[in-house]
Amino acid sequence: VQIANKIAAHFKIEFFNRIDPKQTVSKKGFIDANVDEKAFWSEIYLLVKRDWPEELESLGHCDWIETSKYLLGSINPHIVGRMGLIGGSASELRFELYLDGKPEDLMEIRWSEMIPSSEPTGWISYDPVSEILELNPTSAR
Repeated sequence: VQIANKIAAHFKIEFFNRIDPKQTVSKKGFIDANVDEKAFWSEIYLLVKRDWPEELESLGHCDWIETSKYLLGSINPHIVGRMGLIGGSASELRFELYLDGKPEDLMEIRWSEMIPSSEPTGWISYDPVSEILELNPTSAR
């Protein structure tokens, strides 16, 4: 299991490192019924780069995203992971991405409905006490 997790983590890092940071995000994002998990994370990566709050610039800017745990079926379902940063005081941050609704498993997550709108504000925040980056993309719709 550990080997499989390491391979999956390596794939995710390599996948997100290969996304072109100059690629523009469409005004409507990927909002359609066919968004899968991979397309969702590609879009979130680009939107995090676009919407990175000025007050977090001293920490750096997003270079890659890696998920590690899916906490589904709970009162506050969310996805936990790490975000690599460059150009600042931090090299890595833990993040929590809050899910819409109360999905019990991955098949119940409506990825397309969690993409922030074209000009969201306030969906990225940082808790300096816990040192966790909080992503709440549905709050920006």
